[in-house]
Amino acid sequence: MKFRKFLLYFLATICLIIPDVYSQVNYNTFDKLTGIAKKFLVAKNQLLVNGYADTNMENHLLTADYLKEARSQSKKILIRRRLLVDAGQDYSDFQTKLTVKETNINKSLAFLTISEYTVLRLYKSDIDPLAPRTTEYVQDHLFTFVSDMNKNWKLYSDKLINMPTPVIPKVGERPINIDIETTLADNYYTPDDHSNTKLEYIENEIQNNILTKKYTINKTVIVNYAYKYWKKYNTNYKKFSKDCTNFVSQAVDNGGWPFVYGWYRSSNVWFYWGWKQSWTWAGAHNWYRFIKKKRRGYIAKYFNQMQKGDILQVDFNRDGHIDHSMIVTKKDSSKTIYLTYHTNNTKDRSIKDILSKYPRAKYYGWRLYASFK
Repeated sequence: MKFRKFLLYFLATICLIIPDVYSQVNYNTFDKLTGIAKKFLVAKNQLLVNGYADTNMENHLLTADYLKEARSQSKKILIRRRLLVDAGQDYSDFQTKLTVKETNINKSLAFLTISEYTVLRLYKSDIDPLAPRTTEYVQDHLFTFVSDMNKNWKLYSDKLINMPTPVIPKVGERPINIDIETTLADNYYTPDDHSNTKLEYIENEIQNNILTKKYTINKTVIVNYAYKYWKKYNTNYKKFSKDCTNFVSQAVDNGGWPFVYGWYRSSNVWFYWGWKQSWTWAGAHNWYRFIKKKRRGYIAKYFNQMQKGDILQVDFNRDGHIDHSMIVTKKDSSKTIYLTYHTNNTKDRSIKDILSKYPRAKYYGWRLYASFK
């Protein structure tokens, strides 16, 4: 009984103290913190676009430990930029807008959850009418700040939220026994190899109506759906914390894929019913197993063989477990594809930009059948 009284007294004291602490934090502090965050993000985008920033990392208000991390990030950005320039996929300009979603500030420690919306303009769009004019993305950040006795605030860390990352398999999931090649970069083939690929044989099967045309899919609808909902969420469907494959399933659902009902954990089913759905609906690994078993598509040998409305999946750490799914929404004159996806929400990002960030991943580019049984 005495312990319970002490606990209640302690909690009541804390409740009285917290408002007093918060009352000492004014709008100037909030503006100062958001200013530090924006200046830091703008500098990184300047590095990507220009190869230099108006303010060197050493001149940002960063803690000593985070300054080391910021220098490492800068080197990676410059490497990415060099790869993009060499591939003709670099950016000419950008705009960045920040929206503060949550704040938690006291005398010496502060947390800000900020949504970054950045638009990157592609150089290539000036000379290629088929290339997208911009790449856009929404990225959530959790910024942590610390202050000294003189109330000098510095950025302590910047944690990215909702990034494409390797997924821990669910109970019952097994690594995929891959019996097909991954989708390779364009420069891995010679013209002779390209003319004799299995892809052309399958395309001829479709043209000769060997496949039964019981169901047809409209890839234009898939692309239009991706553009409509890349930055927002369709309220007719549930939202997932890892939303990439949920987004893909919604798009192909609207494009004409029919549901297959059954036990929700089976790889042979794919459905969304009310607020219930199969594991294959929102899990990248299970979606892979479904499309492979039901023959609703086949793996393209090269990225440049993929078309708008096709689906690209990624195994980030090459462990036989598919982690991420994206929709092909553009293809330029040089046959470079551009991907739109959720988690994090991104529109028209070049495959070459994705490869610059995840060069060791395995990629599986699904050419969706226009018709199937």
